[in-house]
Amino acid sequence: MPGDIATLYSTQFTSSLQLLSQQKLSRFEATVSHGTYAGEKAQVVDHLGETQAVERTTRNADTPLIEVPYDTRFVQGSTFDWATLVDTDDKLKILADPVSSLPMACRAALNRVKDDKLIAAFDGLAKAGKDGNALVAFPSTQEVLAATGSGNGMNFQKLLGAFEIFLKNDVDLDGESLWCALSPKQYLELFPADAGLLTSGDFVTMKPVETGRLGRVLNMQFIVSTRLVKVGNERKCFAYCESGMHLGTWKGQEGRVEQRADKNYAWQVWGSETTGATRVEEKKVVRILCDET
Repeated sequence: MPGDIATLYSTQFTSSLQLLSQQKLSRFEATVSHGTYAGEKAQVVDHLGETQAVERTTRNADTPLIEVPYDTRFVQGSTFDWATLVDTDDKLKILADPVSSLPMACRAALNRVKDDKLIAAFDGLAKAGKDGNALVAFPSTQEVLAATGSGNGMNFQKLLGAFEIFLKNDVDLDGESLWCALSPKQYLELFPADAGLLTSGDFVTMKPVETGRLGRVLNMQFIVSTRLVKVGNERKCFAYCESGMHLGTWKGQEGRVEQRADKNYAWQVWGSETTGATRVEEKKVVRILCDET
């Protein structure tokens, strides 16, 4: 049966097991803020809104009392498990010990879960309010439309549009780490392999055609992910500040490899992790739409 462990049975052809091509590490974990929590849900941050100072126009004037808008942001964790069994007969028939390789597959699966949670939180409903029961939708003002710039794919004008939104929101761009998450298609659409840009000093120093990597553009570093959501013909890409997104951990990755007496002492490889993600501040996340028609 395809995918069955029996396909790995070998007498002489192989002595090692390798993970098939897949994303093994989290692409987004290192680009967001972090916290460790306990309980069902946790308050990430208190928000203090913008206020206005009052001009004093007379001597001995009353002290003005300024109404300060407060808000909070909550994150809620979910537990994800991974497990598989390796029969004792399987171990006898495979030269390589699958029990030693399967934990890598387990870790890779759990790491991808963290990315999926963060991607969903970019423009998903965020929990706010005193008890985290208020839901905050992603505002349309934080969006760069697919028709922006030349063509409907990713282009420099779209990046400028996201950067302009950050500027209009008074985001501290000198103190923030900026990131831009793209799918492989949108990433390659930014490569300067035409229009004479190969001779441009800005692009020659990055050597993207030689290295396959783009450097910073508008101080944004790029993350390439195959897990970004596509709705209809439009791929949702995101520019964001590190402090604008948050990954909470209730229980870090843990795993066990042990024999189960109820399964004739087959080996079980097991792993688990409890994490949650949220958007901390709407003004620090920009959704960039790209049409893939």
